Amino acid sequence: MAVVNARISDRSLPVTDMERLLARVLQNVDLFLAQSHEDKRDWSRLARGERVEVSGNLKFDVKPPERLPIVEQLRSAIGRSGGGR
Repeated sequence: MAVVNARISDRSLPVTDMERLLARVLQNVDLFLAQSHEDKRDWSRLARGERVEVSGNLKFDVKPPERLPIVEQLRSAIGRSGGGR
């Protein structure tokens, strides 16, 4: 299991009692991909492990491929069936 685009603000960072509870829940997460080094620092404290990496904001920093083969296959199949008109 992975947490992607992981961010945590100072305002939402749990207090000590909540940290202990949250740490138990987060034990089951294999990987945290944090948006920034600051987020990595906070998630590392909560996750209590080496499972946190900085990936940036995957929504805005990573561009999707120009054309996916599956999209072209679907367009072709829809065109052959006469659909989409």
